[in-house]
Amino acid sequence: MYQSETNNWSYALFSANLYQYMPNLRWDSHERIYNKWLRWHDGREASRRKIFLDHTFSKLSSESGIYILYHLGSHLTAPIALAEQGLKFDIILDRHVYIKSESLFLEMREHLNSAGEYYTFYFSDEPGLLLRCRKSFAEGRSILIFADGASGTSSTLKDRRVGIKFFQNILHVKSGIAVMSFLFDVPLHLILPKISDISILTVNQRIVKKKNEKRDDYVKRSLESVYSVLEERLTLEPWLWECWSYLHLNGMLYLDEVPVDKKINESLIILPLKGKYYMFDRRYFIAQYLNLKISK
Repeated sequence: MYQSETNNWSYALFSANLYQYMPNLRWDSHERIYNKWLRWHDGREASRRKIFLDHTFSKLSSESGIYILYHLGSHLTAPIALAEQGLKFDIILDRHVYIKSESLFLEMREHLNSAGEYYTFYFSDEPGLLLRCRKSFAEGRSILIFADGASGTSSTLKDRRVGIKFFQNILHVKSGIAVMSFLFDVPLHLILPKISDISILTVNQRIVKKKNEKRDDYVKRSLESVYSVLEERLTLEPWLWECWSYLHLNGMLYLDEVPVDKKINESLIILPLKGKYYMFDRRYFIAQYLNLKISK
């Protein structure tokens, strides 16, 4: 059961991350967005969420490719829906995320394999990952990956990052999926919930390499598409994206040193930490100790 509280660090950091990319949102709208986010991403509800696929999936079985999913609340049940459609794929996961939620992923794999087909988990830090993916493609299988998935651990920080415009800031994203698409000449299929019905997934775009296109050009172009469709989907419903709560931790958000406006404004929140109180500025991720005694 979610708890609707905003005088805590979870809300403050969620709000600060949201501000970095959508600074034109009113501060008083952050609480409403946060409460919707809490309800939508409640673990028990999300694991039981029924997902449907539209007609755009009917052609996916005819070619190997890379299925791109996002952390939009249906990411635990979407792979099962794709498997029930008869699609054959293996899944790339961040090892740290897998360890943290191992029981959920084992339950997912049990559902995936219940139909008689075998679905394999690969880890993004495996030295032989490209060779394993090449084998999957050679067998006529596809690769499923969460484009916005990164724990920010030391292993993932080694990945090359590409700066992509996202709303009114830059999102620093891993380039591995685009590089893999280029090397093996397989398309990227961008899969998101429909705007008209969030319980229905659709293949929003199919991205392929152009003739004579250079690797760096393709990586940049394809990743811009991967995140532009996400931006479009979040514009009216930002609460769909799980990642707002941890962008400051997973390497996607770089905080530059900027002149700090010390005027009192709505971005400031008083928060407790280890028995003391701090004034936290959501614009700059800065906390200042307050010599306060709060009467009970």
